[in-house]
Amino acid sequence: MNKKSIVILLCFFLLSTTFSFAESSLTKEYDVTVTTKDIENKAIDKKYKRIKVDGKEYKMKEFEYIHSKPKTIKKKYKDLTEKEVEKNINLGGQEYKLNNVKYDKKTVTKTDTYSNYITEPQIPKEKDIEIEDGKIVKGTLKNTERNLSSTYNVPFTMPAKFYGSEGTEVYVLNGKEISSYNAPEFRNYPNEILNYLNLDGNIYRIDRGAWQGGYYNENGQTVRNAVYSGMQKSNIYTAKYEYETFDATATYENLDLVDSTLKVTYEKIGLTRTQKILIAGAVVFTALLISLILFILKKKSNKEQLDG
Repeated sequence: MNKKSIVILLCFFLLSTTFSFAESSLTKEYDVTVTTKDIENKAIDKKYKRIKVDGKEYKMKEFEYIHSKPKTIKKKYKDLTEKEVEKNINLGGQEYKLNNVKYDKKTVTKTDTYSNYITEPQIPKEKDIEIEDGKIVKGTLKNTERNLSSTYNVPFTMPAKFYGSEGTEVYVLNGKEISSYNAPEFRNYPNEILNYLNLDGNIYRIDRGAWQGGYYNENGQTVRNAVYSGMQKSNIYTAKYEYETFDATATYENLDLVDSTLKVTYEKIGLTRTQKILIAGAVVFTALLISLILFILKKKSNKEQLDG
């Protein structure tokens, strides 16, 4: 190894030793919430004044608050009936004022069911609907659906007229001759009566028949009345209502509180003023020494080239 290389290595050794010795400070940043007075008065929480890192203790040398902005919080609201939120809220004893709010409209559907109806009920076009927390909204009828019940669940009775005198072997019902044997519950009478009454067998069911009164004359014909009873399927009406609510995200701010970044510069505990001066002097001296050595080496190299 030549002298030039040895000198350069020595310089690097001096530099590394010097900067290792000089590495006595560090900088930390903390996200903090403070008051505006803290910033104005340059106050700092005592917990940031001394810290311990890798077993070494440091004390605060200087600090500053950066990226400061008013303290804000967000609050979400659900199922509002109007575009309106609280103007002021209290959180942890601190008052926050509304700064901004965003609304999202929702269209909600609610159904009402009307069961066991033979004819369509009176279904209101508008109605009050209670939602969460006892709030009332106005619902508007959008459509109504009608469906049959799955079972025959409503009783009914229907009359029928049999034409024929007392003791006749044949009655005439709806233009068709009917055997008087076991009348009015003659053979296949449920279907015959449904056809006579023009009733849908998918909705009505005939279960029994009975005479109602005796014979009488009507327009020159002998007539006897019967009554048939059974069960029918009811109607189920489903009314669909729509109403609007709003979800909101509100931003509140507190002008007395500030979200900020606390930037603190620390110095290692134990360095005296004299040591700090010596460190600074060593840095300067090392830099001058390197410059001088490099200058001498360059000058020597130029001279060797001229002599050669």
